[in-house]
Amino acid sequence: MDRVLENLLCFQGNGFFPSKLVFTLLTPRIFKQTYGSRLYSYKFKEYSSILGTQNGCLANRIKLKSDKKTRDNNWQYPTSLEERLNHLTLNWVTFEDLIELELNNPNIKGLNLTKLDDAKILWNAAYERIIQD
Repeated sequence: MDRVLENLLCFQGNGFFPSKLVFTLLTPRIFKQTYGSRLYSYKFKEYSSILGTQNGCLANRIKLKSDKKTRDNNWQYPTSLEERLNHLTLNWVTFEDLIELELNNPNIKGLNLTKLDDAKILWNAAYERIIQD
């Protein structure tokens, strides 16, 4: 996550930085519900809690490369990582949430894609939706 966030904070086009930055973590629901089931759940909670705070600011955790080479004449590292963090939003979405929204089927609410039987129910519902469309 550190490297992805660093890339996001440095993202720019024609020498201009975007006014909005969005990082979205996409995982199975069980990883979000069972805190600590994966290392990134700790990282996401930690980063969410220190985003923009003075003590332990996320900017202190993310170190930009020491070599300030540019990619072209317009590209440069941001002068203030803290300022770029003011434009960052962190989200955590699950596969199941997205699928439930798309299929809008009450029979698939609360499924856990890491369980084979639930995955079969989901794929059957998706298949039925494809056939109907």
